Amino acid sequence: MATEPWYEFLALPIAPFVLFLQALAFAARRPIVAAIVGVLGFLAIVAMWLYVLYGVDEPASGGANIGAGLLLMEAVIAGALMAAALIRAKPKGARPF
Repeated sequence: MATEPWYEFLALPIAPFVLFLQALAFAARRPIVAAIVGVLGFLAIVAMWLYVLYGVDEPASGGANIGAGLLLMEAVIAGALMAAALIRAKPKGARPF
């Protein structure tokens, strides 16, 4: 008998909250705060995605892993927010990458 994927039930509601915190960090006075929150949020969502994708349990059904697909989409959004925060946090006189 297959067990329920508890890690999906935990990761799927937390990931949008992390995205919300990343977007909310843009309101911080110091851009470095948004950059730090952006990097940490991206790493957290990628860790959730990897754990759901390669979970310790067998999939409950033999079909597609919809939770991993949803977390991948959220990781892409988090990556875009992280990139925007890092670009915004770059010092004014610094050379481009």
